[in-house]
Amino acid sequence: MNYSLQKRLVCGILLLLLPLSLIFASDTQRILFVCGGNTGRSPMAESLANEFFDFSTYGYEAFSRGVNVNPNEIMPEKNAVIVMHQWDNASNIDMHRAQSITISDIDSASIVLTMTAAQKERLLALDPHAANKIFMLSQCANGTLQDVSDMYGHDLAFYQETGKQIAHYLQLIKDHGFFCQTN
Repeated sequence: MNYSLQKRLVCGILLLLLPLSLIFASDTQRILFVCGGNTGRSPMAESLANEFFDFSTYGYEAFSRGVNVNPNEIMPEKNAVIVMHQWDNASNIDMHRAQSITISDIDSASIVLTMTAAQKERLLALDPHAANKIFMLSQCANGTLQDVSDMYGHDLAFYQETGKQIAHYLQLIKDHGFFCQTN
């Protein structure tokens, strides 16, 4: 066996032995947005963070989950889609499918931002060891404990107002950083 082939085989074997997390390590921090059914508020926050506010330029990637996902309602709410397309024609919220939150999701996130105090408390009960990274969106934007209103079943104008509230909080985070402590 020639030296070049032998060297490639050894390198290949070493790569197989390395944990995938070391091979695909990234400096990207993950923001997990959480709402009830993962069909309205949290996918809107995910879309706004990733696309409209382009958090990726600051080293963040957003994803979303729900605490009460209905398996029969996994598509984003129609009015949420309309509002997101009003904000950004390129929004990919149409492709979103609701997913229930898991402890693995919480573990993989750098920070978890809920829409309500009740959702925050539910996640803290699910994973008490993650208390240092579970906050309300408003809490990290400006230090307040203000719920983001649940839009489900409301008219388009209500969705637009809620979208503005989410966007306002994300703009504060983009401009001033996270108000909450994440260490």
